[in-house]
Amino acid sequence: MREIYFDLIVTFDCCSCESSVHLRIHFGCSVSQSLVGSAQHKSSNAWLAALQADRAACRLATAAVRVLVPLAKVCAAVVARELWRGNGYSSLHDFTREQLGRSSRWVRGHAALHRALLQLPALRGAVTGQDGGAPRGVCKALLVGRIATDETLAMWVQRARALSVEALKQAVREAREAGAGDVAAEQAGGEEADDQPGMLWVTAAPPAVRAAFDSALDLYRRVEGGEATVTSFIEALIAEEYASGRPPDVLQRPLRTVEPPAAPVGTPSGNELPAVSVALELLSALDDAVEQAGEGSDRDVLAQLHRLTNAVGMAEQSLAALLIEMAASGALHELGFASVGAYAEARLSASRTTIEDRARAARSLAQRPHLQRAYASGAIGLEKALLTMQILGKGYVEPSREREWVAHLESCSVKRLRDEKRALLWDSAVEAVADRPAPMSDEAWLASLRCSPGDTAAAIQRAGHAACGDGVLIPVVGSVLRLRLPVDLANELSGCIESRLKYLALDAESCDWAWPNDSDEPASWRAARTFSIASRRIPAWVGLLAMLEEFCVSYDVADKRSASHSEVFVRARHRCEAPGCTSRTVEWHHRQYRSRGGSDHHDNGDALCPTHHRHGQHGGYMKVHGATPLQRMWRLGPEGNGMWFRNERRIDVSGSPEPTRS
Repeated sequence: MREIYFDLIVTFDCCSCESSVHLRIHFGCSVSQSLVGSAQHKSSNAWLAALQADRAACRLATAAVRVLVPLAKVCAAVVARELWRGNGYSSLHDFTREQLGRSSRWVRGHAALHRALLQLPALRGAVTGQDGGAPRGVCKALLVGRIATDETLAMWVQRARALSVEALKQAVREAREAGAGDVAAEQAGGEEADDQPGMLWVTAAPPAVRAAFDSALDLYRRVEGGEATVTSFIEALIAEEYASGRPPDVLQRPLRTVEPPAAPVGTPSGNELPAVSVALELLSALDDAVEQAGEGSDRDVLAQLHRLTNAVGMAEQSLAALLIEMAASGALHELGFASVGAYAEARLSASRTTIEDRARAARSLAQRPHLQRAYASGAIGLEKALLTMQILGKGYVEPSREREWVAHLESCSVKRLRDEKRALLWDSAVEAVADRPAPMSDEAWLASLRCSPGDTAAAIQRAGHAACGDGVLIPVVGSVLRLRLPVDLANELSGCIESRLKYLALDAESCDWAWPNDSDEPASWRAARTFSIASRRIPAWVGLLAMLEEFCVSYDVADKRSASHSEVFVRARHRCEAPGCTSRTVEWHHRQYRSRGGSDHHDNGDALCPTHHRHGQHGGYMKVHGATPLQRMWRLGPEGNGMWFRNERRIDVSGSPEPTRS
């Protein structure tokens, strides 16, 4: 029997476009059955497009892996030689943040990978894919290097290719608990594995409470004497709760980790497939840096580090732009992944956090053309881009204001930008300043640093009362506090907040509703009473605010920090004044030595950490000139080869003689 088809063309015409649908109907079949076949054909096209995008992403990730081994060798040389000290920095953390736009953990992780490759040469083939399998990124390679031995390497490489990063972490953790990784850990230099599963802890909070959290975190870093992490601060808050008179006594239901759906976004302009081609060309042009990795003088090694890091950053930018396009077109869902981070981690063995941050920056900068161009060219790094987007927020920004920020970002340090973000967001959240902020002047920035004993506790109360204003009963929309925490710690934090809410509710219910609010009462108590009177459940941010208040009352007390009354330390916010340094352990340095007639006036003093005071100022790796704090000029690095700064902004002194001591 001959098959008979009917061709039917249906045309839809409107004022803006004309579309046509071509249906081929088989004799004996209904139109609905033919439409099902057309839908299947469309689905197959989407699947093919997803496979093409996946192939491009894998190609880019594979090309980036070729610089992983030489980069690890360079990072190992930097750590072994402590090259940050010769450049005037007191710690690797400050050097990598200011010079590379990376964390010290990133550099130390690559250095640990190099040590693992020396102990297990066969691991190199698994990392680069030369053994015939898919190349593995630094995350899985580090996990394998911490647990594997020469006898078990093949087994662990096979498991690394079959398991996700989280599943591999669990397997490594179980093996280490069983004692299987003791020898491997000793071979790798005793490097501790950061294999605790993490999650993004999110809670709705008014902007004023977020500002209070930043202030309390700054106080904790002053108490600790360094740039402590958010995770350690949360651990301190939880410890304070367990040590209080009302320790947590609730059983918190374990938090459920889920993959967020891929948010539909517009295709980013100027950062699409052409950027992938540029990244591939850049990676292929690194032959000399790859061959000479980790060799040569200190300047050569630092030049290699900058070049390889810039190449990896360009590849990450292009990969994030491609993944955003895949999420917008539905390709990630076609491939079975719920988010950009899940795809990057499971399919490409890339760092989930890094790719998510890169994707967030690309999405945010899509409406900021001047900032986007500076970010794409490498003039500003990832952290500067993210901090600036937090400052500017969403909505329209005048091009002149945007260009002003670009010029400011190219010269200022990340340390100063963090200070400006804290001060400007405080003005927006607590002082209700609605204008799009401009970069702070040097005078305003220096004034924002001033912090005397007791100021943080008062600021927390002020922020809390701002959050408990007339609109406190209106649900918080669009303002959340996001923290990346280990799963166990996130569960403990949620349990402490729930326990604090329980006690606040009991106290508020036992209080007479007719009693007036006392302005001296904690803001969290005032908020709890307001919600109790309205017969509303107290939100989680009130419990977090109560924990922050108690922490500040315990640690921001004048008689416990009598040494901080010095005007120099108060002016510097109890932090080293050397450019880019975040150390909180400070000493008084007399700019004009007392042996040469210098006075004890605060204009003659600088707050310096022990490293910058002795190794820097007195060791020749740093020099400072200027009569007043705003006129101070700092040189980081040896004479003739250092960088000059004023007020945490890099300045150009080329062609002029080095300033002399005034």
